[in-house]
Amino acid sequence: MEVIDTTCPWVSKVWNAVDAHQKKGLTSIIHGKYAHEETLATTSFCEDYICVKNMEEAQMVVDYMVKGDDNTQEDKEGFLKYFEKAMSKGFDPDTMLIKVGLANQTTMYKKETKAIGQLFQKAIMKIHGPSLVDQHYMEFDTICDATQERQDAVLELVENAGEYGLDFILVVGGWDSSNTVCTFLI
Repeated sequence: MEVIDTTCPWVSKVWNAVDAHQKKGLTSIIHGKYAHEETLATTSFCEDYICVKNMEEAQMVVDYMVKGDDNTQEDKEGFLKYFEKAMSKGFDPDTMLIKVGLANQTTMYKKETKAIGQLFQKAIMKIHGPSLVDQHYMEFDTICDATQERQDAVLELVENAGEYGLDFILVVGGWDSSNTVCTFLI
């Protein structure tokens, strides 16, 4: 029997990124939908992880990180309750958010992933200082090029709708697909 690996190279890149996080003792922060097939596969490569769906959830994680020792037991319980389905078993935000690496579901909106990365990088600088960022934070660009091209095409249509004489744009796709939903972020 011949086995052929047909895994998308971009997905493999994400898996390699989270593997690098684990080898360096970092907790993987995954920008993606925690129940999405790709994210589930990615988390299978992680010992410690937390998934953030959007900028709002990323901000919640950053706020917890920055507050640090000032977090109360109530803060911790609320955090754990909110992310209970989106983190590894036994996740402890007090110890597992000290050194983090960012990865993503390959179909997430690139601008949002980049903004989330900047948010985490700034938080790490605030907590540990600019000289220690590389010891506490890691990220790779793992957004699929094909997805980015579709997102950029829709953005161009939206920005130039008047010039093109468009009254509306019909997006065909799954209601829960990141390829479809990302167009609404524009």
